[in-house]
Amino acid sequence: MLHQNSSARLMDAAQELNLSARFGNVDIAAQHTSDAARPTFIARRQSWGNDIRVVDVNLSSMNLVDDEHAEVRVLYSWTRMDEGVLRATTVTQYWGNPKLGGWRLEREQRFAGDLGLFGERATKPEPQARGDVHFATRSLGAVNP
Repeated sequence: MLHQNSSARLMDAAQELNLSARFGNVDIAAQHTSDAARPTFIARRQSWGNDIRVVDVNLSSMNLVDDEHAEVRVLYSWTRMDEGVLRATTVTQYWGNPKLGGWRLEREQRFAGDLGLFGERATKPEPQARGDVHFATRSLGAVNP
C-alpha cells in the first residue's frame, strides 16, 4: 500500500512540475525541486515562452528504484519561436523522497532527441537550395490526319 501511495504522489508531483513549467509557472514548478537543484532548474527554463515554446509534455515512464529514489522519463514537444520546426526531446528526471518527506526533483538530463530545449547550443540547419521542381514539358506538334 505504501508503494502505491508513493508512486501516486510521485506521479502527481512530476505532472505538476512539468505542466506548470510548460505553461510558464516556473515558480510553482520549482516548489517540486530540491534546494540544490532549484537554481539549475530555473536557469534551464529561462528561454521558455521567449525563444522556445513548449507545445506538449508527456510523462512516458516512471521507475521507482526504491522508496526514496525514482526516475521519470518526460517527452517534450517544442519549437523555436523563430522557426516552424517541431522538435522532440526526451529527458530523464531523477527524483528523491528523502526521509519520505515528499518527492523532489534532484536533477535531470537529456536522454534523447533534439538539443536546445534547455539552452544548449545547437546549430540551426541552413535552408538548402532547391532545384527546379517543375515537371518537364513537351509541345505536341500538329497531328496529321
